[in-house]
Amino acid sequence: MRLLLTFLIVTLCLSCNRTMNHPHPLPLNGIPINLTYPESNPAYGKQIELIINEPGGGILLDSMLPVNTPLITTLQTTQKLVDVTTVVNDSSAGVIYVTTWKAVDPSGWTTAYPNGYNIRDYNTSATAAQLYYTNLPAPWTANVNFADGVNSGWSSVSPYSGSGSSPYGNLAVNYSMHAGNYAFFLFPIQKLYNFHIPAGGADTVDLTDMDTAIKVNYYRPGYIFTACNLVGDMDTTNIERALLLYAPTFGPGFDTTAVQNFCYPPSVVEKYELRIYAHTPDKQNYISYYSYGTQVPPTMPFPDSTGYTLNSTLPDDFSFTLLSVSPSYIGTQWLTASSKVNWTVFSSPDSTRLQPLSMLSSLNSRMLQGQNLNTLSFYTFGYGTADQLNYQDYFSYVCNLQRASTSRPASEVDFEWLKTPYPD
Repeated sequence: MRLLLTFLIVTLCLSCNRTMNHPHPLPLNGIPINLTYPESNPAYGKQIELIINEPGGGILLDSMLPVNTPLITTLQTTQKLVDVTTVVNDSSAGVIYVTTWKAVDPSGWTTAYPNGYNIRDYNTSATAAQLYYTNLPAPWTANVNFADGVNSGWSSVSPYSGSGSSPYGNLAVNYSMHAGNYAFFLFPIQKLYNFHIPAGGADTVDLTDMDTAIKVNYYRPGYIFTACNLVGDMDTTNIERALLLYAPTFGPGFDTTAVQNFCYPPSVVEKYELRIYAHTPDKQNYISYYSYGTQVPPTMPFPDSTGYTLNSTLPDDFSFTLLSVSPSYIGTQWLTASSKVNWTVFSSPDSTRLQPLSMLSSLNSRMLQGQNLNTLSFYTFGYGTADQLNYQDYFSYVCNLQRASTSRPASEVDFEWLKTPYPD
């Protein structure tokens, strides 16, 4: 499933303004590239195949690239845009994953394996600490959030003493303290929260007077939600201060209440990063939504398959028509009969017709030797729309790890339709 929902996580997936868009001048002395394929999982081997070719033309590069090792060269071509393909063998799943970016300018890329731009935990050290919360709001519920970092939560929590009404009692939280970070405590059911900067490793915090959170209900009938996470960028000049503000546990029968109970603190936070994932019960329509800004969106879009028409899904004759959407990119996925080869193709929304089988066969990939590509068949169609980013600019952004880790778009929404339901 490494690339099954690639469109939904290149995210998704920069402060969104027109300075994100950069012109692409014609190359005078070829196209310089400096690409690294980051990989730490030994199941994917020590090297991948990187193929770069002129669209509909000759192969410019076919290299067995060691993972985590930069490939620096200049493509000798007068073409402005090229096709970039990676071939990765997943020995644990017995699947060869192929990804192709059609007609792109990779001169500003640093990787052909985009990981999105979500805020990650950059804290490098932590100290074991404890917080003692007194006068908890009633009634006590396990549905609470505590964090002092992007990925942190309590390691143990033990309410004790108190009655069934306020003041309810006390709570001890053992956690890993990141110096200088807020400790954030949220009671979603009561819509109450508290920010506290610990002065030491055993602070006591009185919750008699908590602040009121703002509730937003993103739930929509007909969808199963699998994530509804909110990160607070507490200091936009220091990413280490970011906090996980809302991240409920999802499971059978709980996804509805987890989304309906979503709330956030309207104070202290400089910017909010929101991520929501959902799919229809038939597991054929998948959506993801991302936003980053000074406000939490009051609603979210729910794209569906009415925004386009698939005219043909034949292996060597694929075409579509966009009806009511103007996405940044189009993504399709193709499988061989044995599912041994799993191929994802990203292309411009302007390229409404493709010849997938001919395109894949013409690469003459070394890692695909012996695979029966003639059994290739269509599996998924999807698209993503990132605010103020067209096709070229989008991948010049998400395929540059430095840009993607230091700036974020204001929003992105992604949709994917599966021809057959995703297996359990």
